[in-house]
Amino acid sequence: MAPIVAPNAAWRPHSRIFPPTRREYYDLNSSFYDLARFEALYGGGIALDTPPNFFLGGGSGPGYKGFIEQAIRWGNAHGIRTTVLVSPYPNRRGFSRDTEAFVNVLVTHEAMPTEWAVDDYENTNPNDARAMGPDTRANTMTNVGLWLALHAPVYRCVT
Repeated sequence: MAPIVAPNAAWRPHSRIFPPTRREYYDLNSSFYDLARFEALYGGGIALDTPPNFFLGGGSGPGYKGFIEQAIRWGNAHGIRTTVLVSPYPNRRGFSRDTEAFVNVLVTHEAMPTEWAVDDYENTNPNDARAMGPDTRANTMTNVGLWLALHAPVYRCVT
């Protein structure tokens, strides 16, 4: 069991659902994330919901990209599974290209997860076969999944 952690909503001051400062919101080590860190350590994993297009566009604000990279490194340093969820949010145009660029950013910043997961929670149509595949058509789930399996590195804990 792994908590899904990502500051995907824009931080707002004076809101009861956010910590007092933006810095705390974009810092996995802040007290705001005490429960998430405990759950991740107890469950042996942490999952990060960060659609490639959202990440590349700056996410929810200044500090978002750094948070995602910090969380991956934190999980790897603690020897737990780090799962990055990629999805075509907010739409599927450019999903393949954005995923490749996203992976390249994480590789460049030495923040590779232990596994990648492709999902599409925006499209709830169970009969939308065009969204699923084939793997030869860009921007489909199987195309992105196959590319990740063949080209995206993963972190391997060496003990």
